[in-house]
Amino acid sequence: SSLVAWLNDQFPLATREGNLVCLGYFNSLKTLDMTLHRLTDKEKLHHLSNYDAAEVALRQLSSYVHERRTGDQMAAMGLLAIQPSGSKADIAPAWLVEEG
Repeated sequence: SSLVAWLNDQFPLATREGNLVCLGYFNSLKTLDMTLHRLTDKEKLHHLSNYDAAEVALRQLSSYVHERRTGDQMAAMGLLAIQPSGSKADIAPAWLVEEG
């Protein structure tokens, strides 16, 4: 089993063709798959817990899947490892950063 195999299950072939979102996920996950394939289980855990690129790729995919399943864009945005500029995402809840 691989991340790419899982992605292929999520995106039927008809939706993958010409889909730039799917292509982006495919490239990220294929790169991660190739890296993890050559590691022992212990090394895989170390890689997944210590390399930002792995976390970014997996959290981006998690965000997409969450939004697709629930329709909750705000929660999906919160799952991203890197918040896009202009997303109005705070590092803390509003009640904590409000003055008063």
